[in-house]
Amino acid sequence: MLFSVKALEKQKAGRQILSDVTWEVNEGERWLVYGLNGAGKS
Repeated sequence: MLFSVKALEKQKAGRQILSDVTWEVNEGERWLVYGLNGAGKS
């Protein structure tokens, strides 16, 4: 495993955007995070 996220939560302006996200990136996999400018990708 190259990258792992467990129980991620995200709020923006007091609004729940993500809740309890678990995600793994394994060797050889490619993933894309896509969204509009200002959507909170970073």
